[in-house]
Amino acid sequence: MSMRNLLFAVIVLLAAGSSVMAGTQDVYIYVTPTGLTTTLSKTGDVAFGNQAIATSTCSETGVVIENTGNVNVNMDKTVLFVRLGGVTESWTLAESTGTVDQCVVWCYANGTKPALGDYGTPGSYATAVSSFSTTKGTYNTLNNASGTQIALTPGQGTTTWFRLDMPTTVSQSGEQHIGVRFQSVAQ
Repeated sequence: MSMRNLLFAVIVLLAAGSSVMAGTQDVYIYVTPTGLTTTLSKTGDVAFGNQAIATSTCSETGVVIENTGNVNVNMDKTVLFVRLGGVTESWTLAESTGTVDQCVVWCYANGTKPALGDYGTPGSYATAVSSFSTTKGTYNTLNNASGTQIALTPGQGTTTWFRLDMPTTVSQSGEQHIGVRFQSVAQ
């Protein structure tokens, strides 16, 4: 191959290579919709008061959660924290109460106060319709007694009741604060 042909072949390869090598640049589009809200309001909190260890109790009053937005929503729930005196993380969420500082928290929506056994049976906690995830901050569905997820139309509310299974043993006897969050998700 002559030098001239070789030079021509190199030029052709370089030209072909430059057309194959393409650059990219990403562009992001940001938009915030308006006119749709999925807000909630609540009426009340729950105070169990003094409870003996190794016992289970139900809330005497329910907490009303209302869809104050303008779209239909499905409801979820989670436990955010369990803190001694509202400050220091203390008890852990569990499926049973057989270990020091392990409590079980339950809830579901119902028109009237449920009985203790309506929530589920300790030991089958993971399959109960009223169970919280045992991982703090992990949402799961807020259900009614038949296991159907609560859906709220604008202006509609639901009463939510709680059950607490106390630890069989505690390392500290101070007041515990349990933070529960309800989340609405547009349908």
